[in-house]
Amino acid sequence: MWQKILGHLVAGLLVLAFLAAGLSKLAGLQLEQFSSWGYPLWFLYGIGSLEIVAALLLLLPSTRLVGAGLVISTMVGAVGTHLIHEEWSAVAAPLVCGLLAVVAGLVGRPD
Repeated sequence: MWQKILGHLVAGLLVLAFLAAGLSKLAGLQLEQFSSWGYPLWFLYGIGSLEIVAALLLLLPSTRLVGAGLVISTMVGAVGTHLIHEEWSAVAAPLVCGLLAVVAGLVGRPD
């Protein structure tokens, strides 16, 4: 029982975080950062869209595993980007989000 509650809580936190992150990207608030990494403009909007889709998939237990997989995939890319650009202090947040997505995906599955 507590595992399901944990799964729902973690998924809820990720939903809020990824809706906010995705919307900020779609609003162009991270354009300068993506440009400094050498990514094209469309990549900013693509990642923002993926983050919103992941957040929506995390809402329902029946699609939570797919949403968690999408979060994990985008967080692997984020960690890689920060490591390549030697932004060591920025690595922790996507690592934590990725680990939380593992918890939400595995613990929050329907029976």
